[in-house]
Amino acid sequence: MELNRGGAGVPLQKLASVVDEAQRFFRMLGEDVHIDMGAGVWLGCDFDNKSLNFTAEYVGPVEPAQIMKFYAAFDGVTSLRRATIAQFARIADSIDEDELIGFGLYQSDEESEPSEWRSLSKRDALRINEEIRLLLDRAGDGDAESRLPAALDASAAASLFRDRREHGGLAERMARLENVVTKHSEEIEGLRGNTANTEKNLQNLLEAVDTFCDRATRQMEKLPPPEEGPRESRSFSWRVAAAVAGLCALGGLALFLGFPEHRTSDSNVQAADPAPAKAPVPARPVETTAAAEPARGATRVDIKANEPAWVGIYENDKLTFARVLESGQTKAVESSGKIRLQLGNAGGVELAVNGKPSGPLGHKGQVRVIDVTADGFRPVESKPKTQ
Repeated sequence: MELNRGGAGVPLQKLASVVDEAQRFFRMLGEDVHIDMGAGVWLGCDFDNKSLNFTAEYVGPVEPAQIMKFYAAFDGVTSLRRATIAQFARIADSIDEDELIGFGLYQSDEESEPSEWRSLSKRDALRINEEIRLLLDRAGDGDAESRLPAALDASAAASLFRDRREHGGLAERMARLENVVTKHSEEIEGLRGNTANTEKNLQNLLEAVDTFCDRATRQMEKLPPPEEGPRESRSFSWRVAAAVAGLCALGGLALFLGFPEHRTSDSNVQAADPAPAKAPVPARPVETTAAAEPARGATRVDIKANEPAWVGIYENDKLTFARVLESGQTKAVESSGKIRLQLGNAGGVELAVNGKPSGPLGHKGQVRVIDVTADGFRPVESKPKTQ
């Protein structure tokens, strides 16, 4: 039940009258549908701090057919004693002309809100009493049965009372908003944890590939040339080379698929697919030579890693170097053709083109593809793929 007063609080006299008359009506209605009122009790629960808002619940043995008749009484279907109908009208005795009392009907215990609403106003109560008086004048039998008039406005009651219960006051709305914000914060923290785990797993994979490439290269250097060794040695050498190339390709693929958060960063410079190239060759030993003057017509690039970073070097669209440079390691390349660099951690790498420092290349962990010329370097912006 809910009293639509439009404010907070209700006079105690009105509160006592509405609750007392409603309790009498519920008991009389229960008797009309043959519910043993002595076997249970009507309880008030779910009190709200509005003018009057609570749930009346009967606790006792009830058959499903009795429940259906009880609900049907509010639709004017179940036959009731005229005294019960008159008692229903008395609930509105203490309310004002501009007030309504709402009756919300729960169809099952699983519902969090009433599925149907009926309203009772002062005018409805007067009309019910007038109809009962006319029936008594005609039939003269006060104990006869009748039905509640179908004057209870279900649609108006549903829009009025349900809106008030669902939206509530400012405090309720603020509490719901805080719950939503808290849930979103927890989801964000979960995403951050997943991102950190992904970066760690990728780093472990790159380190494992780099270690394997180093070991495989040292083993291959110890092998005799393929044409001089027996057939079995040549077969083993070919298998090792294929394994090294496959793992290097796997490392490059993992680099492109990793770092999802960096690909969607605010920077407009993102990784682009390099030009098609043949299978990667085994990693070469890292060069640590100092910067030197390039040959005439050639461009020299000196690469220095301030922290571990994947470096791929393409000369005329051919991959000539691909591995992880550890902190402090350097690599130099000199070519008169096209030079393209693929950096897996642009913020941890420094470049010098013909002895001239390049300055910052990007953020820590950012993937970048850079074309180098004698005049400097130019980032390669990624382009959307189409089918």
